[in-house]
Amino acid sequence: MQIHGLKSYDQAQLNMEDWLLTPLGGALLSTENAVIEDHLKQCFGVYRVHVGPGAHTSVKAQANMPRSILLSANTTADSHVIMDPHNLPLATNSVHALVIQHAFDIAKDPRDLLREAARVVMPGGRVIICGFNPYSWWGLWRLLRFKKGCPWQFRFLAARRLLDWLSLLNFKMVQFDTRFYRLPINHDKWLQSADRIGSSSKGLAKHLGAVYVMSAVKQETRLRNHKPSWRAKIRRPQVGLASVEGQPQSRQKNG
Repeated sequence: MQIHGLKSYDQAQLNMEDWLLTPLGGALLSTENAVIEDHLKQCFGVYRVHVGPGAHTSVKAQANMPRSILLSANTTADSHVIMDPHNLPLATNSVHALVIQHAFDIAKDPRDLLREAARVVMPGGRVIICGFNPYSWWGLWRLLRFKKGCPWQFRFLAARRLLDWLSLLNFKMVQFDTRFYRLPINHDKWLQSADRIGSSSKGLAKHLGAVYVMSAVKQETRLRNHKPSWRAKIRRPQVGLASVEGQPQSRQKNG
């Protein structure tokens, strides 16, 4: 769906949300929401915020936090606030859990979005990120499609790169999952067979899911004023003539 006058991110979110309404997109959304709900059970606090395409469904997930806020770039979803994810309308260190669902896949600058996430999450809080896995059958299909169409036109941001950026912002990953082993084909027979393959896969195949969900905790930094328990003795230079003790005596001539 094209709406005249929308910004690039707004339009991209609309396109993604339209695709999530398809049978394949809906199945993927249902699978990743179940994983997000599992990650949210490890979060504690009061406020959790959901951002990105599909966030209007994950915001309904059961969690230990009583209050949830949905931020959206358009008015199509039942959002509480209309915003730009690159400039979140939230106070610094105010959120216990921030769920970012496919926003990095469509963001103009993912690093700006991540810096905003790091700003609003309080120390000890968590950021939960869901994105397309480029190292999967879906990533290969994206290359074969020459990055055309939805969702193949969007960025499949590697989890390893996100982890590097998170570590620079003082986040530590605590949970990582990949899910949805179905091939990107809207056919029931193929979908069911792919589900059986994914459920029985082990080892490396477990990391080839179409989407990944990661949780990272914001580390608390404390500035300590270290006071020395002792004082170094300062030796002051002594002014005066050098002592003659120990100096060799001059020989006197016998007259």
